[in-house]
Amino acid sequence: MAATRKPNRGSFGTGNRANPAGRPAMPAEVREALRALSPQAVRTLAEIMSNGENESNRLRAAETILDRAWGKAPAAPEDHASEQAAGRPFAGLTAEVLLTALRDARRSRD
Repeated sequence: MAATRKPNRGSFGTGNRANPAGRPAMPAEVREALRALSPQAVRTLAEIMSNGENESNRLRAAETILDRAWGKAPAAPEDHASEQAAGRPFAGLTAEVLLTALRDARRSRD
């Protein structure tokens, strides 16, 4: 005997979203007030980085400063061997390498 599914009363119908307009914009006066505090926040991070009570706090402050100044570092490279073993032989190859391989394949075919 097959189990019957109960209707999910909390789901939205196709094309319907809970918040179609997206997240509301931050009021300009709030953004300006926060930006005015930025120099003080950087000084606080620098103080923690230099004189924090433990290494974890100093490291986190340094990472935050670097992330804001230079952007976050890219994620660690994936294990391409496992991707290839999983049936994705082109995983991890750059677009340039793929295009070169396609051009070579077309030339050898002609």
